[in-house]
Amino acid sequence: MGGGEAANATEGSKTFGTGRNESVVMQIFNWRGLISAFQTITAIPVPGQGAENAEDSLSWFPWVGAVLGIAAWAVAYLAMQAPIEAQLRVFWILIAAAIIVTVWAVLTRGFHLDGLADMCDGFGGGWTKERVLEIMRDSRIGSFGVIALSLGLLLKTLAVAMVLGSGSWQALLIVPILARSAMVCQASFNKYARRDTVKVSMANHFIDKACASHFGGACLHTLLLLGLLYLAVPFSWVAAAEIILAVYLSMLTVGYISRSKIGGITGDILGATCEIAEDVGLIAAALCV
Repeated sequence: MGGGEAANATEGSKTFGTGRNESVVMQIFNWRGLISAFQTITAIPVPGQGAENAEDSLSWFPWVGAVLGIAAWAVAYLAMQAPIEAQLRVFWILIAAAIIVTVWAVLTRGFHLDGLADMCDGFGGGWTKERVLEIMRDSRIGSFGVIALSLGLLLKTLAVAMVLGSGSWQALLIVPILARSAMVCQASFNKYARRDTVKVSMANHFIDKACASHFGGACLHTLLLLGLLYLAVPFSWVAAAEIILAVYLSMLTVGYISRSKIGGITGDILGATCEIAEDVGLIAAALCV
């Protein structure tokens, strides 16, 4: 990477965000943010009035991950109760893993998968910041996006299958929580890359208004959820720490590459962050068992 790219990577970051730096306590007790979180990044119909400020949903993103994890756990439980012959067990586990990945995609509307495809199309096909952003804005999917989606879904399915085969299903709950916490971190400490648009998008608003207190709230919610999970289905904290390290290293890598390419991040980068963090986290979980 040249000096100019390194400079862009640094300039694209922010220290505490440009939004309302409210206390972490206010973030974690703003219950309407929970409603907004589900209404924003899932297809789950949640009634009620969301938060007045959309960015207040960021602290509650880990709860979305928890619900997705519970859905995966339910699918895994039902699948493993089926009377499958021993010689077909491997194939059945692969089918169960594919169903779990499909459920996640349906419940999130493929929102993050779309971001992954757009990011790879832009980074793979654009040589300037303007061209990269132009490609990422295009609703059509290109060859880089197809390759990224194919490999990402394949890796995720295989990793889930390995987790199912090992019996350490706690990873199905832990990884979605951590991946959404990583999204909040990405939004809180990076600038929005697009500055040439007249219409303010939801991603623009999220990233510009996200600040350290949102990430702090997300971290507290994550710790609470992991604590509750440990009480329900105990797991190894050493393995959990390794998964956390893998997830956040992947997040930092995506953020660094994005800053070097376009001087910041976009909504597509947040979606890609979640997908890549889940893939890496699941692979790490599979290797830990």
